[in-house]
Amino acid sequence: MRDPVAEILRYNRRFQGRYPLLLRRKAALLSDSPFVFFRGTFHLFARDWVEGRLDPWPAGSPMGSREFRICADLHGENFGTYGGAHHTALYGINDFDETAPGRLDFDACRAATSLLLAASRRGLLLRSAAAGAHAFIETYVDDLCRPHRHPDAAPIRILIREAERARRSDFIRKRTELKGNRRRFRGERYFELRPEHRAQALRLHADYLRRQRRDRDDFFEVEDVRGRIAGCGSLGRLRYVVLVRGEGPKEARDVILEYKESLPSALDEARGLRLTRDACRNRAADVVAATKQLQERSDPYLGFAVDGAQSFQVRQVGPREFRLDGDALAGDRQFRETAASYGAHLAASHRRANGAAAARLLRESTSRRPEAFVRRTLSFALAYAEEVESDWRAFLQAKQRVLAAWLRD
Repeated sequence: MRDPVAEILRYNRRFQGRYPLLLRRKAALLSDSPFVFFRGTFHLFARDWVEGRLDPWPAGSPMGSREFRICADLHGENFGTYGGAHHTALYGINDFDETAPGRLDFDACRAATSLLLAASRRGLLLRSAAAGAHAFIETYVDDLCRPHRHPDAAPIRILIREAERARRSDFIRKRTELKGNRRRFRGERYFELRPEHRAQALRLHADYLRRQRRDRDDFFEVEDVRGRIAGCGSLGRLRYVVLVRGEGPKEARDVILEYKESLPSALDEARGLRLTRDACRNRAADVVAATKQLQERSDPYLGFAVDGAQSFQVRQVGPREFRLDGDALAGDRQFRETAASYGAHLAASHRRANGAAAARLLRESTSRRPEAFVRRTLSFALAYAEEVESDWRAFLQAKQRVLAAWLRD
């Protein structure tokens, strides 16, 4: 019998005994709303998908005949701006922790579900929420099959301009303070690491520099190392931030590098795949390779590092990282147009990573009737959004029991 609370306990057992504050925050976020709950429980979605729950396609459909490089854990909060080379701001999908081979419609089904839940959280009526999800799917299909440059919605254009105006010096000053002649992290998002984890962070930093072939002694000199609190579903993973001296004057020279523990995709786990030691060591490299395939351009600091059997993705935490404020998308038209832009960006990512094969399979699966993909994906999203609402209510009832289990030594 399906038991979402038991599955949440099972998945997060791997994080027990690390940093209790991370699991406390995770429980608080999962309680916030069905949308945030959905963001933080990709493993539930992955298990339901593998078991064929609410599958919109009939057995034997060409849709299930092959797999593609997909983002996997795709939702509205995984679209945003990020820094590119030469002080530029880029926009698109920016989180690929759970990337894996998967069915072509996986990303569209998950993202459409997230849009319905996000719209509900913002107080939009169901018809407006469904219109936004429909616009997302329809634009995805249109851009996948007939590639063209789809203009970003106005809220996204404004966000990009805001990101381009951001200054590194202001960003660093907000997150650090000067003590003596060195900067140190400050703020509630950063916490002291245990000695063994601080030592691991420094080993990872050295391995990253070696792989990046950074040969200047004064470039990337470490100023501080802390743990970082961020995300929702990833809370519990080891996540280190290293403040290093970069290039340029005063605070503008400093760079924050994040080292984030790479774990097997929950989608692969749901399929019963067990990664070998070598596969675990190579997981971060696979995530980085997927990021470069799926993004138009990537963070110039993107890389990975390995320590023993563990691997970590490395990226810059920089001044040009912005996401749309949910309150700014409360209007029906804004929500619909922004959702359509999300569909265009997903189609572009799938084309970059998978070439023309993705569009060919979509046409074959729908007998060249793309509206069939739209209807099937939207029907899945509507049904699964109701499933999420039910799972969230079950979690709320069991929250104290879950917390007690998570915080048990």
